[in-house]
Amino acid sequence: MTKKESLAREIKIARATKGYTQTDLANISGVAKITIALIESKKNKKLPSIDTVVKLANALDLNKERLLKYLA
Repeated sequence: MTKKESLAREIKIARATKGYTQTDLANISGVAKITIALIESKKNKKLPSIDTVVKLANALDLNKERLLKYLA
């Protein structure tokens, strides 16, 4: 599994655990819904920005460092 796929999986699982739709997460985090969809998509190979990962981590109550390690 690539770093991008691992990051996508963690975000998707955390979002589902909280009961959030992509739209919910977009509204809470300030990250565009299309960006969230692209992050979670297996077709997209591009990693998100640090700022985006931090916003999603905060909205999902996840450890930022844990998610940021996938960008290294």
